[in-house]
Amino acid sequence: MKRKCTLISVAMTTLVLVSLCTVCASISVSAAVSSSANIQSALVGAPAGVAGAPAVCKPYVNGGYIALFVRGNDGALWWESWDGTWSGWTSLGAPAGGLTSDPAVTTPDYNYMTVSVRGTDGALWVIETSDGGNSWGGWYSWGGQILPGTGPTVCSWVTLSGTTSTNHYAWFVAGTDHALWWRETTSNWHGLGGYLTSSPAAAALPTLSFTDKSIDVCTRGSDGALWLRSYADGSWSGWQGLGGQIVPGTAPAMDAGRISAQQIGRFEIFVEGTDGALWHRVNTGASWSGWQGLGGKLSSSPTSADVNLNYVAQQIDVFVRGTDNALWQKYYVAATNRWSGWISVP
Repeated sequence: MKRKCTLISVAMTTLVLVSLCTVCASISVSAAVSSSANIQSALVGAPAGVAGAPAVCKPYVNGGYIALFVRGNDGALWWESWDGTWSGWTSLGAPAGGLTSDPAVTTPDYNYMTVSVRGTDGALWVIETSDGGNSWGGWYSWGGQILPGTGPTVCSWVTLSGTTSTNHYAWFVAGTDHALWWRETTSNWHGLGGYLTSSPAAAALPTLSFTDKSIDVCTRGSDGALWLRSYADGSWSGWQGLGGQIVPGTAPAMDAGRISAQQIGRFEIFVEGTDGALWHRVNTGASWSGWQGLGGKLSSSPTSADVNLNYVAQQIDVFVRGTDNALWQKYYVAATNRWSGWISVP
């Protein structure tokens, strides 16, 4: 099948903690992207040390290939891949002056990966590959001004026209005016209003016909609560309050995927509670569930996988750092509608 894939960018917010008070528990939220594999051992050998949270994606349809990105203490972007063994670290450099946020990565289609960060000039910077990381383009800027202390988030989807597929990207930032701003692959920046006091988090799914997309984006508002806007059928909804009280300086994280042969879409938010446990909310098309505890004892924000949208995400992987400073994994299996227990990643 002939593919026409326009790569623009992925971005994700810098990994931060959030606290969300619901019923009798306050909940702390994170925004980052992650995936499965022996990440702990990889991080130990990272050149110059790791200055923040990793970003991970699964760019291949058959799974089995994992790409890990980190911000080094030297201010550069480093990455390595895993297909049974780790490839070893390679520097991808940085925009002039270095990175000022953790990396964000997305993979909408075969072999495609796009990584985005906030530069020292406050703008959105992007680097990308279309061959699974065998070669990378240079850094380029998509402009904008991102609020200091926050980072961008991004989502991607695929559309079909006959035998041609096209990759699309949209990323969201808190502007220096504290409003939510977004742009797509072929558009300029547009304001969506609001008053953000954290990095936003966003996730997208293509429609079943692969002619459009649905997007959810959420953030901490000026009242400290969680607020959400949704895109569907060509237009944006108004702001919807999801309640809670989010700790200043922290932000939410989102994930989305098709989880069944019937192509049911699943949007999900993962957070670390102030009780140290993992919490989440789920929307499978009707409405958002209440907050549900997944246990554990975390010492970091959770991270969730960015998965190639060409195949059904039958498993959702979540990683956290435990109080023992080791990496721990928990995963959801769509076929059984169950979560695993906690697994220590060697």
